Amino acid sequence: MIVVTREGLAHSQIFFLYYAAANLCPADLLSGSEPMILKLRKLSLFLRSFRSLSLAIVISECTRTWVYGTGNPYTLAEAKYKMIPGVNTDYFHYGQVYNDLNSYRMRSYHKLDIGINFNKTVKRGERTWSINIYNLYNRQNPYYYFLSTTYQFDQKGNIIPEGTKTVLKQQSYFPIIPSFSYSLKL
Repeated sequence: MIVVTREGLAHSQIFFLYYAAANLCPADLLSGSEPMILKLRKLSLFLRSFRSLSLAIVISECTRTWVYGTGNPYTLAEAKYKMIPGVNTDYFHYGQVYNDLNSYRMRSYHKLDIGINFNKTVKRGERTWSINIYNLYNRQNPYYYFLSTTYQFDQKGNIIPEGTKTVLKQQSYFPIIPSFSYSLKL
């Protein structure tokens, strides 16, 4: 669904999407088992507004874009087991047990971007100063989750089993990012 409103030099847009997709694994179809389904983000909402202002010789454009999406599904390890006793590398030390595919959902994704352009006609053409801020309220949206294990050691350097702790951590990218630009159209 797309809704567009206009009032003079201003207009707004709303995009509302509901979708899901399926990825069927050929091995599942041949074996007669339940097909593997990959579920994508189910709901996305984009709100965008634009306004042109005429201030003396400077024409300004102001944009605001807010994006919301439900969290993506992911598969989380339910348990771990010791793979090779006596090996001191973390990579081969433990294996992970997984249950249902995509049985968990990440936190919802949302951000607000704003921008303003100052346009002015000069002798050589038109110049534009732009100031933009991506992710205005610095939301730490999840990119992926991972399990992190911390260990405690005794004075001899041996691992204390009671001190081993595994926690779920989130990796996020793109914090608040301001940008400034200048352009000249000849």
